[in-house]
Order: sequence, then C-alpha cells, then structure tokens
Amino acid sequence: MNIKISSLIDRNYRSIGIKEELSVVSKLLKGIKYLVPIDENLKPIGILTIEDIHERSNGKIIDIDISKPRVSPEDTLIAVMGLMQKNDLHYLPVFDRDKFIGVVSLTKIANEMAGQLTENNMHYHKVIHDVKNPISNIKGLTTLLSYAKTEEEHREILYHLDVSYQQAIEILDDLLYIEQNEMVLKYVELNDFYRQCSFEQRGLALLKNIEIVENFSSDRVLKKIDERKLKRAVQNVISNAIKFSYPFSKIKISTKFDGKNLVFKITDCGVGIAINAQPHIFGKFSSAQRPGTNGETSTGLGLYFTKQCVEAHNGKIAFKSIEGKGTKFYITI
Repeated sequence: MNIKISSLIDRNYRSIGIKEELSVVSKLLKGIKYLVPIDENLKPIGILTIEDIHERSNGKIIDIDISKPRVSPEDTLIAVMGLMQKNDLHYLPVFDRDKFIGVVSLTKIANEMAGQLTENNMHYHKVIHDVKNPISNIKGLTTLLSYAKTEEEHREILYHLDVSYQQAIEILDDLLYIEQNEMVLKYVELNDFYRQCSFEQRGLALLKNIEIVENFSSDRVLKKIDERKLKRAVQNVISNAIKFSYPFSKIKISTKFDGKNLVFKITDCGVGIAINAQPHIFGKFSSAQRPGTNGETSTGLGLYFTKQCVEAHNGKIAFKSIEGKGTKFYITI
C-alpha cells in the first residue's frame, strides 16, 4: 500500500508557547488530543500529548522532552504506521523539509488503510470475475474446435481463442506487476528498448489489421531502468492504443531526444477519451475503464501501473485526447 499520508495531515492545530505552565497544558489536553508548542519566534517545534506530561504538573513545556520522529507528507501509510508502532506513539509531527506543516494520527492512518483494504477487496473480486470470462471462453472454444468442419471455421475459432488468451494474460499481468515494488536497474539504450516494446505488440495489432508506423530517433540515449517493469508500462500504452483503435487503422510510434530526455510518443485515431473520464484514467481500478473497439476488456490497472512505474524512473507521462478522434500519449524518461 504505497499511499502517501499527505491527505491525512491535520493542518488546523492549536499552538501553545513553550513557556506555558504544565498545569495549564494538562487541563487543555483533557479536551484535545495534542498541542503544537511554538518557540520565541513563533516557530512550531513539534507536538505535545498527554503522554509527554504523565503525572507531572510542575514546570513548563520547555522543561520536558517532546521530541518525536519526524515524518514527511511523501511518506507512505505503512511506513508511518510502522514508525508509530515502533515508538509507541499515536501522533507524529509532519515536516516538509524543515517546515512544520501539521500532525498525522494513527487513527486516521488506520481508518484510511481499512477503507483502502475494503475497496481493494471489492475491486479484486471484480478482477477475479473479469478473468473468469476469457477462461470460460477458452474452455468453450476449445470444445468447439472438435466440431469445426471447415478451415475457415477452424481459423475463426483459433482467432477467438487467441483473443481470450490475450485478455486473460493482460488481466493477470496487471495484477502481478501492480504488487511488485523492487526495482532492478541497469543501463539500457532507450530507442532500441522502445523498438522492442513496439515489436512485441505487433501480434495484437495484426489481429485487428492495424498498421504500426514507427519513427525512432537516431540518437543513442542510455538510461538506467528496470527493463522488465518499464517494458510492461510502455506496452500497456501501446496495447491500449490498439485496443481503442478501429480495425484497419494506423498507430504512429515515435521518439524524440530533447537534449536531456527521450520522449516516447504514440498516436492513434481511435475512440478517444471522454472529457469527464480524462481526470481518472491513471487511477487504480479506474472508473474510466471501458471496452475496446472489438469488445476487449479492461481491469483499470494498466495505466495506474504505467504512471507509477514511469514516475519511479523519475519520468513523466501525459496525454492529449479528443473523443471520437484519437489519443496521444507521451512518456518522457
């Protein structure tokens, strides 16, 4: 669960001077969970909870130890929860670089994780249902093979078998890659890499009589990448272009070196993406998923993984789309 804590930060906290008497602080903490002590320059220095005071009622805030591990808004739920459990704390101060921005609580993290698990369970049940469809098709089509009387019938059944096989593999691959976090990096020449990605998708294009037109840069661009993961990410974009393109159409794939990074571009003249769906296409189990032009299924995981993978390589992915006219995707690494 790589969700960051940024949306769970309480930024509306109550502050208190570090020279305030503990007797006053103790009374305040009976009504609220924590206070944010500030120094003479009105700069927040951390958080104070009732556990920091214990039974002590004499002295001032400045006299006690309120130090706690700092976390960043970019830290994940699991990482922060682990830190809380290790230090037996329910609240941690959040700093963006050296600037205090708020507090994150164990309760909010636990509730968010519970909600995510519930949502994921619902989605995974849907994916299991999705993968059963092509498997059932394969079983039925295999039975039909023995009844095929002509060469044409035989070829048609084999075609549908291949389509169902590809659908099942795509769904399982999406689930497999989405759960893998470790990166295995090595230097790879990116133009050759993208050329290979395109070549391996030609089978899908041929099934729909789609022509892939390539125009790769002559520049030699070496980058350190996880070849297996990034290939899956790029091929998600290519297979989507094929999925949402019409039979007997063209897809253009090109690269361009901007002096620092290589920009991979893929253009189709397919169905395009509806305006109201565009903000959601990179979401996990995206609600923007829809069938392809030949009824191909979608899990809503492919572009989510692609975005996560590209960004893990310090890259960017963007798109432009007009419904009914086609889509352009750009991957910059």
